[in-house]
Amino acid sequence: MMYLNMLLLWTGTSISWWSGQVTPIMIHQLMYGEDKYEESEMESMALRALIQFGVGNVFGSIYSGLKIDQMGSKNYATRLIAIIIMCILITFISILWNKYNVISFLMCFAWGFQDGSLNIYLNQLLGFEFENSSEPFAVYNLLQGLSVFFFQVIQGKINGLHHSIRPTYLLLYTLLCGVFGVTAAMITIFFPYLEKN
Repeated sequence: MMYLNMLLLWTGTSISWWSGQVTPIMIHQLMYGEDKYEESEMESMALRALIQFGVGNVFGSIYSGLKIDQMGSKNYATRLIAIIIMCILITFISILWNKYNVISFLMCFAWGFQDGSLNIYLNQLLGFEFENSSEPFAVYNLLQGLSVFFFQVIQGKINGLHHSIRPTYLLLYTLLCGVFGVTAAMITIFFPYLEKN
């Protein structure tokens, strides 16, 4: 179980990141872009882009389930690392570009895809790799909840920064979260899987 603890914490970090940063990023892009919008319009446009999160979540779940069946859980860990890296890179592009456009939609899709892939991977590991499945899921919920709380506090501080310095801190925070996510996924490669690949 120790090999999975960081990945369980990453789920909370991920939830915290996309729920606390995606909408403010897009509102910032709209607020300081060339076109001017009313506040309600900006929120509406940001939430419209979040529809892609749900689409990405569905596709990520399906993709993850199919690939785990084909290649096994241990081999899928490398795919999960690639998905997390892709998600962070698209987020960096969106923050640096600072324009509400197709990249904003792609960022939402990428976070959804990553979230769906991660959830399917972890749920099947916790359900099939342990003799007693209630204890691993209890640890999962505890670590995820603690991680969400901790990272939401950090994000509250970042979102409270002045708009001129906020993107710099957001890029640094995103980079640190990405390194944490990739490291957490890499550690799962050493998990003692029951299945033979």
